[in-house]
Amino acid sequence: MCKVCHFFYFRSDGLSSREKTREVDAVIKEPLQLKGSSERLSGR
Repeated sequence: MCKVCHFFYFRSDGLSSREKTREVDAVIKEPLQLKGSSERLSGR
């Protein structure tokens, strides 16, 4: 079953547009940087 799911969803879920998929991948690979968030996390 896992191999079948992997086969169908490896490149795309078949429902989402490629543009939307690229946008989601960009957020996952390069998370959003919120203003002041790094200062609070580092204790500055």
